[in-house]
Amino acid sequence: MRTYDFRILITNELKKKCPRVFFRRAPKDAVYPYVVYDLPSDGYVGAGDDYGLEIDLWDDKQDTMDLENLADSIEGDGDFLNPTGLNQSTVYYNGCYATFYKENRYPVPDEEESINRIQLRYRAKVYYE
Repeated sequence: MRTYDFRILITNELKKKCPRVFFRRAPKDAVYPYVVYDLPSDGYVGAGDDYGLEIDLWDDKQDTMDLENLADSIEGDGDFLNPTGLNQSTVYYNGCYATFYKENRYPVPDEEESINRIQLRYRAKVYYE
């Protein structure tokens, strides 16, 4: 149940920035832009664990401005006291606390040239009540 709560916590936070959020893969008919996230070391999330989080942003527009703005919105300003996005934020859901630390952000080439993608990577420190 703890891993599920952690996933709900992440989904809730990402949906504040984009209404279309999927875990691991988007459906074939997903409307762009959308967000797909994964927990590459998925398994039991224990108290005090560090956890990897990969967030992929996808869009089908040639102009990447909207995609970059979405990435900026998810990242936020990284302010330690009042962050506007995931970076440096501590989030709570159902007894699960997670603090997110940005590791990197980079564009990822897609096989289909009309698709643009940006990947954000975070380290999350997870605690439970």
